Amino acid sequence: SQIAFILLVLFVGSFVRFYQLGKVPNGLTVDEADMGYNAYSILKTDKDVYGQKFPLFFQALDDYKPGLVFYTTLPAIFLFGLNDFAARVAPAVFSSLTIILIFIFMKLLYAKNKLLPFISALTISFVPWHIALSRAMIWYIELIFLYILFFTCFLFAQKEYLKTQAR
Repeated sequence: SQIAFILLVLFVGSFVRFYQLGKVPNGLTVDEADMGYNAYSILKTDKDVYGQKFPLFFQALDDYKPGLVFYTTLPAIFLFGLNDFAARVAPAVFSSLTIILIFIFMKLLYAKNKLLPFISALTISFVPWHIALSRAMIWYIELIFLYILFFTCFLFAQKEYLKTQAR
């Protein structure tokens, strides 16, 4: 029943993030359009719009952005074409994966508390700021995912290390 509950939370949280992803919010922001077109350019020419071959940091309109958001958008643009939905798929996927990651993280952090991981996963599924960021091509969602992934791996490694030291 625990697995069924977490899968239900994941399904509902993913549904909220993916429902009318290409239509809500309406249209792309200037940054989203720039990032989507840069990803499209990489897909077609192996270069960004400024002619740089596979850059680590992409020159945007007035700043530089980390390449992860561009490169994670490539599969969606390849599959769905250059459109609003494809530009926003990667953050929605990372956001959905964050729900499971939060569950695992809290399970490792508070091993004795059986309820807290479920409450945490349910909370992150419906937190308005997390949903809003996941429905736009903003690289902060991927950053949140990577931070939680790092801390989850750290806690898991620490737990395994403590097991080996106890033997």
